[in-house]
Amino acid sequence: MSTIHEFVAESVLADLRKSGEADEALAYARDFIRLPQWSFLLHAMGQPGRGWSEIQLAALWELLLLHAAGDLGVVRIALPCGHGPHRDVKRAENQELLDGLPSSFRATVNLTQRNSDDDGEFRWSVPLLATTEDRPQLRRRLVPPGVAPLEIGQTLASRTLQHLAFERAVARWAYDRAEVVLLYSFAWERVWGTQSAGGRPKESSSESAAPEGGAP
Repeated sequence: MSTIHEFVAESVLADLRKSGEADEALAYARDFIRLPQWSFLLHAMGQPGRGWSEIQLAALWELLLLHAAGDLGVVRIALPCGHGPHRDVKRAENQELLDGLPSSFRATVNLTQRNSDDDGEFRWSVPLLATTEDRPQLRRRLVPPGVAPLEIGQTLASRTLQHLAFERAVARWAYDRAEVVLLYSFAWERVWGTQSAGGRPKESSSESAAPEGGAP
């Protein structure tokens, strides 16, 4: 049975097929998967346990469109432990490793995750400089202090897309990656407006960022 985010990805794929763009879009996504220089971003967007189905490739395509438009901010935060997370059952051990983050960051692992939509939460207390794709060059944009769902290890691109759509941001600690990658949607306010609700990050008028372990 499909989850909501998988159902949305199925709809994206159906729309691509209806418009005749599916072959090109899925080929582009497959090519991106094979680019070693972008492996950190790929694993932040998705790391499916059963490989890349066409549905998940369609979700990846949507994420790549967001990135290509300059609307996806990327912040890479190195972990002092120097390696990726333990397997899912070792949540307490993963929490200990995340406790080594710089003081401006706080990651809290959900130690039970009983049918939770994520693996915990990730907070940052200072503005961060995110790298965005703004072809033909990269540029920096300011991410205000906030909180995002935390996803550890495997995850689906459709779930990442859902987090960006409804929570504006997601923090990813992928397998075999010694960093947390924060993905932040600058397109979010066009859908929801600039006022945030709940734990979603709020806009800041400050341009004097003081990131700690922030953008690459």
